[in-house]
Amino acid sequence: MNQISVDNKQPISVWILFIFLIVSVLPLILTLPLDMIDIDSSQYAEISREMVEGGNPFFIRDNGRRYLDKPILTFWKISLSFLIFGYQNFAFRLPALLFTFFLFGEFSNLPNFIPKVVLGLGFLCFYTHFLRGFILW
Repeated sequence: MNQISVDNKQPISVWILFIFLIVSVLPLILTLPLDMIDIDSSQYAEISREMVEGGNPFFIRDNGRRYLDKPILTFWKISLSFLIFGYQNFAFRLPALLFTFFLFGEFSNLPNFIPKVVLGLGFLCFYTHFLRGFILW
């Protein structure tokens, strides 16, 4: 029986991983010195600040009012960064940057990395298209 063996092209997959990492991290790095201007970013920073100053990480407030739409892990990450580095734009954006590096490191160890990236990007494109159509509808 003839079998075709495929060589493991690790250097190519490492370069593709590096390109994806640069493309995803570059906007985060370029916007580090800029102030937060997005509504969600400033709201998340304010909620995290109130979480740090209030001392209760389970009671989420936005300008003194209870906030029920909670991505709680996001607030905890930002609050921890605020505790360590103070209330700065850098401290707000650092958790997203660190988790991007962490996830790329984790996904690079998976077998068949490239098909999973293609599948994930396909899902992201479909989801974005669906969501955009839903919002414009």
